[in-house]
Amino acid sequence: MIDAALDNVPTVERVAMTAHRPRHKKECKKRAAELKHIELFNEDGPSHYLEDCPICLAPMPVDEEYTVLNFCCMKYICAGCTDRRRFVDHGYAQIDVSQNVCPLCRTTVSRDQRENLQIIQRRVDAGDHVAYKYLGDLYSMGRRGLPVDKTRAVELWTESARLGSAAAHFDLANAYRKGDGVDRSMKLATHHLEIAAKGGHPLARHNLGCEEANLCNYRRALKHWMISAKMGYEKSLTCILDLCKYGDATKDDYAVALAGFRKADDERKSPDRTLAEERMRRMSGTILSTGRVV
Repeated sequence: MIDAALDNVPTVERVAMTAHRPRHKKECKKRAAELKHIELFNEDGPSHYLEDCPICLAPMPVDEEYTVLNFCCMKYICAGCTDRRRFVDHGYAQIDVSQNVCPLCRTTVSRDQRENLQIIQRRVDAGDHVAYKYLGDLYSMGRRGLPVDKTRAVELWTESARLGSAAAHFDLANAYRKGDGVDRSMKLATHHLEIAAKGGHPLARHNLGCEEANLCNYRRALKHWMISAKMGYEKSLTCILDLCKYGDATKDDYAVALAGFRKADDERKSPDRTLAEERMRRMSGTILSTGRVV
């Protein structure tokens, strides 16, 4: 980067700058680390990597499990609005729910997976980072008739990340950590986790805190967990409480985190979401206990 910047500098000045560089190399590294620290722990970043629900206009649930992606237009809807549309208000926006019509783009979703894959591919061709990420997920899990191909999944996530997807950076972090489709690299895993965290991914932020705690860097772990707790991630709040028990955090730290968590949680709450989450938990319990949905 520095050498490229020197291309337009006169030769004499370039020689002088190159010769001077070793003298302040240590100071430059120190300052770079300070700037990285400031950027990483900036609390003014995005509160969540997903946009607000386009129907109820409330912030998206922290847990992506309680969101639904309409792959026809690559827009997320919270589970509360999806359930209300399906089970309560069948006249919502003059849509016949039985026809599986998207409430946003009005596309009729087909039962033919080949047609659905063509719709997804059109969004990929349009350069939609959500579409790249979603298609990567399909290859990673082998869904919608696609084969399991971890390498292809990483390629799609990489392009999605290049286009600005924090969720894709999180998936890449997991891939590098496990060595799925790529050579295992904890350095690259942490790199992608940091980008995802700065992009508003609460689980990425929480996992960075866990990494620091494993290295006994409890002050840095606390900073990460404070941010993710204020985003509404409950596990981070529990971790801060554990730090308090062992004297690595104060009661004031926990009180601030708890107040931030409650504020974020209240902003995301709604009666529809509560009902939807309860229904999904019951369905999950039924699957775990019987192996099928009844």
